[in-house]
Amino acid sequence: MLSRLINFPASVNSNILKIINFAWFQCVWWLLILFQSQAVVGVLCLMGFWLWLTPKVKSDATLILALMVIGMLVDSTLMNAGVFIFENYSNHLVIPFWLALLWGAYAATLQHSMGVFEGKPWLCVVAGAIAAPLSYLGGAKLGAVEFGFSTSSTVLVLALVWSVVFPISFVIVQRIQRLPKQTPA
Repeated sequence: MLSRLINFPASVNSNILKIINFAWFQCVWWLLILFQSQAVVGVLCLMGFWLWLTPKVKSDATLILALMVIGMLVDSTLMNAGVFIFENYSNHLVIPFWLALLWGAYAATLQHSMGVFEGKPWLCVVAGAIAAPLSYLGGAKLGAVEFGFSTSSTVLVLALVWSVVFPISFVIVQRIQRLPKQTPA
């Protein structure tokens, strides 16, 4: 029984894995949006679970780290430009860690539940311009972030940013997938 549990990830069908990945991301999104910093430990455990489950451990882990850094740069720039306001975070230059974790969770979907967008740059432009602002709007409605500008101005800025970020995310996926595989010494 224990050996079946340990080998569970290797036996997961790729379509089932996409569904699990989608549900996993939704859990992470809701936890972080509703509980922000209080959800960090739980979300880190969920990240560990994902890295145990995925057959693409190295590329997923690399994507998670890379997009957390990119996300911190993007959203910190937006925060410092006054687009985002985080309660009790007005004197910081970098976004809260919980938001960086959300970028990491987003990265973990790119080779799985959002893999359908890979190789379709114009669809990525449109999807990024629509879906990401809706996600931030949802976060704002639930109190995770405030907008420093009008809602329409913020949505426009986010649509422009994410019409670039989403397609670039898949360029990063392709570059990471082309990295040489390390062989054991």
